Amino acid sequence: MTSLSGLSVKTVLGDFLLELGEVLRTDEASAQEMFGSPLGLNDPRSWLEMADYATQLGQFHDLLERPYFENRAALLRLKADAEDGPGSSRWTRSSISAYAGCAESAARSEAYAGAMQIALAARRFRAITGYCPASVDEMSSVLPNPPIDPFTGMPFRYRIEGEGILVYSIGADGVDQGGASGSDIAVRLSR
Repeated sequence: MTSLSGLSVKTVLGDFLLELGEVLRTDEASAQEMFGSPLGLNDPRSWLEMADYATQLGQFHDLLERPYFENRAALLRLKADAEDGPGSSRWTRSSISAYAGCAESAARSEAYAGAMQIALAARRFRAITGYCPASVDEMSSVLPNPPIDPFTGMPFRYRIEGEGILVYSIGADGVDQGGASGSDIAVRLSR
């Protein structure tokens, strides 16, 4: 179970839903903004919309327990269901879409950090041996557990290019563009 400062995410979600219920009960303008209708706590539709949001958020939380490359397709389905679902409130649609974007951004950050870790290990290897490693496997003395590409679950791409090295992730679109700009997340270091 993921925890936030000792509190379980499910506890935090429960507290959030209680606060949301209070807003619905006391502030029709906020309910109108969140759900697209001035539903109050006595309106059963408000509870259905909160239940829909809680269900979607719970599914999202469960997906975050696994690496991004394992759950990317499920995240996209959840986002599509929230955006296109007939019973999804405006709040659910916008929140789940934003959360899915955050998950991808976190994977992009992880990819950049992993590529940088490998590039710096290659530089350290070269400082020790006097030559640039031909592969990530060759630098196991300075990087015994190389990170994996969070978008594929496979090793990062690595190659020597002219006077430098290139380390990259294929990125969220899953298309290997050779480290070119676009969705590939690349780190280049000169020798």
